[in-house]
Amino acid sequence: VYTATPVEVYANAQFGSSTSISNRFAFVGAPYNDDYPTGTPLNEGSVSIYEKKRGWELVQSLEGVVANDLFGWDVDVVGYYAVIGIPGIDLPGGVNQGAANILEYNGTSFVSQTTILGSDLNDQCGYTVAIRERGVAVIGLPGDPSTAGAITVVEKINAAWVTETIQNPANNFGSHVDISGNKILAGAFDLGNNDGSFFVLADNGTNWIEEFESPQILVKSLDLEGDLIAVGRSDDVFV
Repeated sequence: VYTATPVEVYANAQFGSSTSISNRFAFVGAPYNDDYPTGTPLNEGSVSIYEKKRGWELVQSLEGVVANDLFGWDVDVVGYYAVIGIPGIDLPGGVNQGAANILEYNGTSFVSQTTILGSDLNDQCGYTVAIRERGVAVIGLPGDPSTAGAITVVEKINAAWVTETIQNPANNFGSHVDISGNKILAGAFDLGNNDGSFFVLADNGTNWIEEFESPQILVKSLDLEGDLIAVGRSDDVFV
């Protein structure tokens, strides 16, 4: 058992509110972390990267840039690829469009490869993120006002990053995402109505197409592994 000790992390940073581990790397998010080294309370956020050597060692620290970025709101790492959600980023002319940063390990450190940006007010791009080996990432944009939510799939093809955005009329579509093999799991949790549903999408070789839609249930958490889905509810759990 190893307990990560926060470094360059201030009070109320919520260090550990997002975590992911794969082989020798572990990512720990602190989305409310303040500016380092000044300590100015800006909620820029940060992500600490640990590597398993003889023990777990902090090897890299990444930080948000602007106040209320919420850098590290969600994180995922698989193999040598990682994705970091930054849903609080404000772009010119808007608020909370959000972003997600995809990184690849170059043998020394994790280096940014591409950044996916939200386009509409309150998109909250990067609210949820997931990635699989070979650099296929899924990014949730549950606040997209034009479609009630969306997900963006980002894939590395011949050294280029290609995106596909999938929209759905379900409220807050993209509030949860996961990916395993050639399937994507996307949740739509409607806080206002206290209900929701989840969707399974499959890669047909050209596009991601909807394969299954659940009945209305209160989706609180989701996990996908192969053909198995775990659905967490506040009143029950289904597998």
